[in-house]
Amino acid sequence: MARRFSKSINPFFSIPALTCALLLSASYPQSAAAQSISLTPAPIAEYNALVADWQSKRDALDDAIAAQAAFEEKNTALLETVDAQQAKVDAAKQGLSSAVLKVAEAKKRLSQVDTSDEDPKGEELSNALLQSQQNLNTVISSSETLQADIKAMKEEHAKLRSTVEQLKNAAAAAQAAFSAAEVLVEAVKSAQAVISDGDDNGDIETDFFKDAVSQAENAKKSELAAKDALAATRKRQIEVGERLLKADEQLANAKQAETSAYEKFAAADAAFKEHQARRKAAIDTRNALIAEIQGELDVAQDELDAQQAILQNESLTMQDFTAQKATAANTLSDLQADVNRAKTAFDTSQSTLRADQATRSEQGAAIVARLNTQMRDFILASAPSADTSTSTDRILIPASQIFAKNSAKLQESDGIKLNEIAAILKDTVSRVPEGIDWMIRVDSYGTGNSEEAWFISQNRALSVARSLIANGKFSGTQVSANGLVSAEPFSDATESGWIEIVLTAR
Repeated sequence: MARRFSKSINPFFSIPALTCALLLSASYPQSAAAQSISLTPAPIAEYNALVADWQSKRDALDDAIAAQAAFEEKNTALLETVDAQQAKVDAAKQGLSSAVLKVAEAKKRLSQVDTSDEDPKGEELSNALLQSQQNLNTVISSSETLQADIKAMKEEHAKLRSTVEQLKNAAAAAQAAFSAAEVLVEAVKSAQAVISDGDDNGDIETDFFKDAVSQAENAKKSELAAKDALAATRKRQIEVGERLLKADEQLANAKQAETSAYEKFAAADAAFKEHQARRKAAIDTRNALIAEIQGELDVAQDELDAQQAILQNESLTMQDFTAQKATAANTLSDLQADVNRAKTAFDTSQSTLRADQATRSEQGAAIVARLNTQMRDFILASAPSADTSTSTDRILIPASQIFAKNSAKLQESDGIKLNEIAAILKDTVSRVPEGIDWMIRVDSYGTGNSEEAWFISQNRALSVARSLIANGKFSGTQVSANGLVSAEPFSDATESGWIEIVLTAR
């Protein structure tokens, strides 16, 4: 590959335009275009002033763009903050909506809870229990009355039984007394009969008889009274016994009724207590549900209040950010206006500078081309073996004059004196006006077309360039070396290739 020694190009020149101008001036310096260009460049101070103005405008534009970019970065952060704040506002709205729904749902559930204290079933069971209690009390009272009656009848029956025994004894005693009285009467009759037949004591005997008869009659009456009392008492005893049996039967029925009434009362009491237990459980459950829902409602209300406060705060913050956003938009508009003004000023300055650069490039190319033409005449004196069969501005140094065949090593030649050519180049470039960038180009042409031919051509260009750099005290960036192949020779002298040394503007 070709190795080039080149000088850095002034960044303010348009490289494509310069290159085209240099090539034209190098090949055709006497053209009408070249002849019309002034070879006296404007003072470099004017150019430097244009460059300074361009730099100032560029710096101002950079500053404006930087300020805009910096503010846009801040604005981007602000917009991100606004978006984040909007997200917070949206979240707060959503939270508020959710809290409202929770409150509404809790109130709805609370309103659906049956808080009525009416208990028709309980009243029905209570009435049934009261009725069964009254029935039981009635039955118990009746049973107790029967028991009292039975007790009284038993006591009476016992007394009657005792009275019957006494009356039996009295009747027996009365009968015995009657029997004794009859015996006495008979005895008295016998005695009276005896007495009436023998003496005059009949009156005494008659009184005695009367007494005996009276006793017998009284005894008979007593017996009859005792028997009547016994019969009446036995009748009463039978009646009391019958009543007692009937009362016992009634008591048994009452006991059965009491048992049935108690069972009914117990069933009614159990039903009532069971209902009351269920009722209490239901009320407890209801109260627990109400307390639970009320707790949820309180929590939801607190959350609603908190969400309202959050939304209010976030909305106020959003208003601040919205105001900042509007201010930032105005600032961005102002900064964009600053950038536009700076860009307009920069474009104007750059247009002026480029026009001046184009003019100076054309002038530089023409001046360098003129110096190159003048330099040719001096080089010809130090290179009498050069081929001048081409156009007047080209000097072809036959490769055979300074190189051996197929070699890139310089050799001494009376026809070509590279040290003198280097001095001529040094003197020529010293006359290049300030502000015109130049370069010495060493082109080595080879007639072959192989890779080896190119390698030799490139190394020959490098050998000549090194010689010029060493003898002319040039820097490596002021001289370039270019190896070319497949060249058509101009004459027999250039049959094996040639070297061209050209002073050109960059």
